[in-house]
Amino acid sequence: GDGTLNDVDLDTDNDGIPNTTDTDDDGDGTLDGVDTTPQGPSASDIDLFPNATFGSMTFNVGDSKMVIININEIKGNPTNGTISFFVPSATGFTFGFDPTMTTTTVVAAETVNNTSWTVLDTGTGLLFTSKSGVVIPAGLRSRVAISVTANTAGTTATITTNITPNSGGDANSNNNVSVVSMSVQN
Repeated sequence: GDGTLNDVDLDTDNDGIPNTTDTDDDGDGTLDGVDTTPQGPSASDIDLFPNATFGSMTFNVGDSKMVIININEIKGNPTNGTISFFVPSATGFTFGFDPTMTTTTVVAAETVNNTSWTVLDTGTGLLFTSKSGVVIPAGLRSRVAISVTANTAGTTATITTNITPNSGGDANSNNNVSVVSMSVQN
């Protein structure tokens, strides 16, 4: 009762919380008060932003083209945890994904990271989830190639990429959507 922590209530990180009750902020299984490993960036230091690499998005029926969806970390810290994003279906087009692809040609030959992702066709679109242990390094990106095939003449649609909020530690949901317009001429 003298205001000083007893030995059983040590506070080695001097945050005013006894080691025995200090939380596990970095998820390594060790309470922060006795954790000697770096805590890493806070969630507010990770920001994911999608965009796309593409050539002409004007199709004829039956044309198939490649589009690369880039998931960029723009705040300068590596992602933390599972990353996911959703690409809704587009009327008049079919999207495809090859999980073994490591290179593709959009305008020129480019390296892609398809092997780092799994995809689930939900019936309303494609849900991409990073495989266990996948990290987007600070200030870099993961590149996911999808095929786009035109099915219906006279169709106009978009490829929309929606990063799941809090995905990979992302704390800014204001920039988690990108849209690419496309059309089928005949």
